[in-house]
Amino acid sequence: SHGVVKKTEITISSNQVDRHGDVFAKSALEDMVQALNRNYLPLGVEHDPRHVPIGRVSNAWLEEKPDGLILVKAIGELFDPDDTLPETIEKTIVEREHKSDSLEIS
Repeated sequence: SHGVVKKTEITISSNQVDRHGDVFAKSALEDMVQALNRNYLPLGVEHDPRHVPIGRVSNAWLEEKPDGLILVKAIGELFDPDDTLPETIEKTIVEREHKSDSLEIS
């Protein structure tokens, strides 16, 4: 088989207060959609970098509700361990490299 096995619609972010007390403006949510559509975002377990990605995020869009709620929605694609990669790959998963002897917050 090619690609991934299970696709599901997920909510990435919104203009509501998140768990960290942050609120994103619509322009920031639009930028997020563009970034998500440029490359795949690894889908991990609870944002824990010690676990390998279990899938990837693709095909993001903005969904605006009548009450003013704005959601960043996307398709979450879960990997199948027995899967093979397709011949051509249009996008890559972006990896961030961190080289520092001290704690940095970005």
